Amino acid sequence: ATDPRLAAAVTASATEAVLRKNPQVSQLDADLLRISKEIRDLLPPGLCALESPSKTYGYVRELNAMPAVLSLQRGNARAQRIAEIVVAADQELRFLSDSELDRIHSEIAAGDSLDAATLRRAAAKILRDFKGTIVEGAQEAIIEDMPALLQSTGALSNEHVALAYWSELEHLLRLSQYATAAALSTFTDEQQIELVQATLRKHNITTQVLNLSLTSMQKRANFLCKCSQVAPKCWVASHFALLHLIERLE
Repeated sequence: ATDPRLAAAVTASATEAVLRKNPQVSQLDADLLRISKEIRDLLPPGLCALESPSKTYGYVRELNAMPAVLSLQRGNARAQRIAEIVVAADQELRFLSDSELDRIHSEIAAGDSLDAATLRRAAAKILRDFKGTIVEGAQEAIIEDMPALLQSTGALSNEHVALAYWSELEHLLRLSQYATAAALSTFTDEQQIELVQATLRKHNITTQVLNLSLTSMQKRANFLCKCSQVAPKCWVASHFALLHLIERLE
């Protein structure tokens, strides 16, 4: 009988010989790998990536920055300039940068107070710089308080659903950062809240799970803010932004 290891080696050698004669096959594999990565990169993070895209609008966020932007656009000239900064960041699905936070700080300081603006900027930087740590607070709380969610029949046992959910939490944290920096007390609307809740129900993620996640993120953010050497009182700004989400998504 032929040694199976020898047979495998012969097959591998033959495959390599064919690939050497046909370099376009290797290039095709590389192109397919590149294209699949580009497609994954185009998928927006969060729960909406689990749904079929709209033929007209593509992937649509259940909860987005539009309510915050509209609220700012209805304000004075300073608020409208802040809205433009938020729109630029949201279009790229990213947290506000240092330079953008500095510009918002200047606008708020001119219309409110320097101290309030400084606290908001400090809190917004912490929400961005420690986003991974803050979301980990939610993950650790679920592992400790709701471990069944991650087991074979749990709502987060499916890897794709779990990744989408953690990503959704980071997205909600990003919206909270916008609100924290821009001094917004509310930044959601009823229709979007209902869409989020419907999507959570579809994937058997209860409001209790989301509430635990958001409150754990809030506690982690509060702790990190209180550890700030620049502005330890800045926790108040991020606390109330996350509290808004907690209360609306109950």
